Amino acid sequence: MSPPPPQSFSSLPCLMNLQKEAGNVELFDPVYNGVPTQKVDIPKFRDAQIRSSKANWLLMSHGNRGMFFFNTISNNIIELPDLLDENENSCSAWTFLCPPDSSSSDCFIVGLETGGYVPDVYIIKLGDTEWTYHYFFNHRAKFKATECNNPLFFKNNTIYALGDKGTLGTLSIKENSVAQRPKWKFYGKYFSCSKQRSIRKAYTIEDVDNEGMLVVFLSREEEM
Repeated sequence: MSPPPPQSFSSLPCLMNLQKEAGNVELFDPVYNGVPTQKVDIPKFRDAQIRSSKANWLLMSHGNRGMFFFNTISNNIIELPDLLDENENSCSAWTFLCPPDSSSSDCFIVGLETGGYVPDVYIIKLGDTEWTYHYFFNHRAKFKATECNNPLFFKNNTIYALGDKGTLGTLSIKENSVAQRPKWKFYGKYFSCSKQRSIRKAYTIEDVDNEGMLVVFLSREEEM
């Protein structure tokens, strides 16, 4: 019989399930068979979505234009400016460079619109009053970010995003500026057609020990 889970998870990683209709958050300790350990009602979470996370901070969206940070330990909220009227929140993949309460003044928040080839980009630096939207059109690049995409933001102001056919895209923010157009580059070869069909979902995670990234694929088959 497993011992009871600890009462506090402030120093341990945990899984979170957001019931956005009610604004309830359930926390799970993955070591103890996925049994819910806490349930918290947060009115701000009603009709919200979790977009990205880093170091106890969640980047969240609310409605078509609202974006904010939430700290899972202190419950602090940092509001971000509303997204632009003409674009709203068409981005399915979001990431941010560093915790918004860090000493760095260059905390960028970036959204990628993954519906077409070469994702369009929403970008803002924490403290700015307005988002910048960069439109890209390059049908020859033959890169499309996966629908289930959690891009990684590294300290050199470069974002890594996985393509739907196994290729890799990098987005470089020029001179720490949101106004200058970021630059996409693409790497790798397509997976075989059979392997592409077998992929159900794909997730990227940072490999801290080797200063790189790992990709986890969920397959429709028992083996890939």
